[in-house]
Amino acid sequence: MHPQPSRILMLFVLLVAVTLALVSCARPNVKRLSRAQDVDGLIAALSYEDPTVRSAAAAALGRLGGPRAVEALLPALSDEDASVRQVAAQALPIIRPTNAASVSELAASTELGGAVSAISFSPDGRVIAFGDMAGSIHFWDARQATEIKVLEGFSGRISDLEFSPDGSFIAAMTPSWLGEDFRKLRLWDSGSYEELPALSLIGNDDSVDVRAATVLAMSPDGKLLALDTCVGPFDFGLSGSLICDSASFRLLDSHTGASVAEMPRPFSNGIWDIEFSPDGALAVVCGMDGTARLFDVESREERYIVIKSNMHVLDSAFSPDGRTLAVGLGDSTIHLFDVETGTDSAVLIGNTEAVTSVAFGPNGDLLVSGSTDKTVRLWDVAARTMLATLNGHADAVLTVAFSPDGMLVASGGNDMSVRFWGLPR
Repeated sequence: MHPQPSRILMLFVLLVAVTLALVSCARPNVKRLSRAQDVDGLIAALSYEDPTVRSAAAAALGRLGGPRAVEALLPALSDEDASVRQVAAQALPIIRPTNAASVSELAASTELGGAVSAISFSPDGRVIAFGDMAGSIHFWDARQATEIKVLEGFSGRISDLEFSPDGSFIAAMTPSWLGEDFRKLRLWDSGSYEELPALSLIGNDDSVDVRAATVLAMSPDGKLLALDTCVGPFDFGLSGSLICDSASFRLLDSHTGASVAEMPRPFSNGIWDIEFSPDGALAVVCGMDGTARLFDVESREERYIVIKSNMHVLDSAFSPDGRTLAVGLGDSTIHLFDVETGTDSAVLIGNTEAVTSVAFGPNGDLLVSGSTDKTVRLWDVAARTMLATLNGHADAVLTVAFSPDGMLVASGGNDMSVRFWGLPR
């Protein structure tokens, strides 16, 4: 005897009803979620399959705030669902042109042994490293603004430092020939903070002269290392550093230190800065002769002279999309160039003294600058306008950096301090 069709239909309807009830029970209530105070429960909801649940959890975490909420929200910026990404971005205290005027000092370290000369965030934004003129490297938790580790005892100042693109190690330049330690480039494991063997061929290859090297850059793929090098006569400076009659820059294999190429154009007196474009195809070099020049990394040819000035060209930065190049000059101006054409598309005016450092935010909509006028300034790149002046340093600002997530700006200067800037939390 076969069941009647009506009974089969009733059983099917009952099964569907039970299933929907179970799903409803398992699915968090979005309204309750928006009012929840349980951080652990909200973090768990961020991994739920339904994007409306993830969005509600992200909004609630943003409302609650705090270090754990911020840490949980960061992955949501890369969520597969656009609405979740948007809610997470709105929930996080990310600096944007619309709120830059509200940026203020969140924390500071003012008990360092020397002027702060270089700053670098780890690629994941969790750690910030800064080097000082006393020869120390400080590692801080970027979210908590607390010190993790200090590396001390180097014979010379830290002139430049940078995390590797994968975040596995950090490299620093120590341009001094005082004492018995002549190593210029030093490497540390970013997890254990143990010093790694320096690249074996640097300084041992007759074709590589890095005695006057002060500037360091790593290609985005981590395969190339760029250092400034002496060309022709040199002399010793009072601090133990070497002074070049002219300088160029070398591309080195980042694993062995072997010379890959020397770029052809020498710069009178020396080099202030080297930067790779985001795709690694180009490199810009700022010289002490008042020029900035753009090079093709593969062909080793100079593309064009970016700028020729009677003032020092102190620093440069590519926008994240590689289409705009910002250059800071000793005459207090910042020039924005179209990378494709070389056109000087805008001049940002607002500083009263030399612009020592520039950096783009991760979205390319903001630019931060540091100056010898003791200020840190935020600029709207599209509008070509200054958004905020951040006061707090007691002397020249030498270096600035944006965190990879756009939540923080860090600055360091001659007043022997590092300062963290962001939105009130």
